[in-house]
Amino acid sequence: MLKISPFIELNSFYDQWNPKAWAWWQYPAGVTPNPSDNKNSLNGTLVPAFICPSDHRGGQRSPLPDSAALSSYLGVTGTSQFKEAPARGQDGILFINGGVKMGHITDGTSNTLMIGERPPSADLYYGWQWAGSGDFPYFGASDVVLGVNERPCTGGSSCFNNAPDFFRPGKVNDPGDLHRYHFWSLHPGGANFALADGSVRFFAYQSAGPWVDVVANPTAQPTVIQAMATRSGGEVFGATE
Repeated sequence: MLKISPFIELNSFYDQWNPKAWAWWQYPAGVTPNPSDNKNSLNGTLVPAFICPSDHRGGQRSPLPDSAALSSYLGVTGTSQFKEAPARGQDGILFINGGVKMGHITDGTSNTLMIGERPPSADLYYGWQWAGSGDFPYFGASDVVLGVNERPCTGGSSCFNNAPDFFRPGKVNDPGDLHRYHFWSLHPGGANFALADGSVRFFAYQSAGPWVDVVANPTAQPTVIQAMATRSGGEVFGATE
């Protein structure tokens, strides 16, 4: 989101950000840091462009003392946050230590997902607008980025081999915060995704499943969401809506 800010008339915000400092808590000039309530930090700055009008959690901040501004949109890491088998992720555009350039998107920018909808978590702890570590191992997943078949971790080296959910309807009443691990929206029937070419398209939940393991079954046809999450997978898929 920080990289986008100069292009949406937030130059002053961008100019105050220090890329060499601790990303989670930065403060504008003249503001005294307040660890007990960080709403006046740069991380607490609410930007309407990063909030879906249909998301009633939009416009809120995470609970004290964090007070981080929350977003309705997360970057697409690809399949998941982990590159190693069996996850086989980090095959999208936005992921930890990425640096993907336009030339790397050989599937075509109009065929590759870059940003997707997912409301902030039920407890309002996940979905930061500006910076967020996510769960262990702190690659940002479920906070600022997400894979379309995310592989979550519960701590230490204990990671699920496969995520329980991918792109499908979520629930606002979600005591276990399980629905923060997949893309969904408060729109009926699907969610909006921004593609690498800058366009925005609405995808129905039917475009996501059932999930296909194209590594175990090389001749299988991937789902639309699965195919469009990768930047250079060379997948062949059908209608996109």
